[in-house]
Amino acid sequence: MGQLIKLRDYISRYEIDPYHYSGQYVRLKKHQWQLLNKAWEERNFDSFIVSPPAAEKEEEKPSFWGGKWFRKPAEAAADDEPAEEREEGPDMTFAYVPSSNEELRHAFLDNIYRFQLKWASSTIREESDFDRKHYYDEVLQFFLKRLPDHNLYMHLPVFELKNAAVETGSILVTPSGIQCIAWVAGKKEAILEGSNERFWVMKNRKSTSKILNPLLGLNRTYAIVNQILAGRGVDFPVVKRLVFENGYADFQVMPYKVEVTDKRNFQEWFERMRALSSPVKHDQLKAAKVLLDHTATRSKIRSGWDDLAD
Repeated sequence: MGQLIKLRDYISRYEIDPYHYSGQYVRLKKHQWQLLNKAWEERNFDSFIVSPPAAEKEEEKPSFWGGKWFRKPAEAAADDEPAEEREEGPDMTFAYVPSSNEELRHAFLDNIYRFQLKWASSTIREESDFDRKHYYDEVLQFFLKRLPDHNLYMHLPVFELKNAAVETGSILVTPSGIQCIAWVAGKKEAILEGSNERFWVMKNRKSTSKILNPLLGLNRTYAIVNQILAGRGVDFPVVKRLVFENGYADFQVMPYKVEVTDKRNFQEWFERMRALSSPVKHDQLKAAKVLLDHTATRSKIRSGWDDLAD
């Protein structure tokens, strides 16, 4: 899974120390999967479930491998980890026992996804007002659930430049460079007609509509990223990418220095991203930290924190 290091202008643990939290995330994820998979293979899921409510105890219990169960918190981390880290670990609880290892993996990814949203919107001391729509954001789920751990993802971050907050597009910090991404949503087999105009034409089977030229935002994101890196003396490759997964992007003149990924080559790009085997690199984390240092953050002290601090 890709790592969500920044979500809009929410506070993120990675802002505190991306070097630490990047490694901790990988360790937590690996440890949780080992615990979960071992329990499933040994048919010992008791630590992940609770007895059903009294009103349902009279009902016939389904078989362990096919039936539904209610859940209780499982151990979130190894016994030798500090209590505060166990408290902040992923919630590996389930509403049912998966019937196959593949189903278990999907359920595991769902829980890790929610855990990442928690890390990208709170710290132990502070939290941001979280919009629950992010639980169902398909673009966000793509970058987190379908790409490897070494990808550091910023979802629509807000940067502070000369005392002004500027919203940008998605930014993917990979071991080999940064991809500034404009993701175009559209129906399957749609045709997107690109131009130098402010609006582009989207053609579906039975309708035609206009969308704002996505290159306007993409060029702004690209310029901001380059400006921040250059200002801190960081030399790391940056590219612009237009992604239209479901349809075809057509141009009379191809846009300047933009890598276009549509239905014709989306799978090739996706497989190439997944096939890259690399740990998170120092230069990658350095570039990510520089970008995080320039992001805007809105947060508040967690309820009850002052009492805990006392």
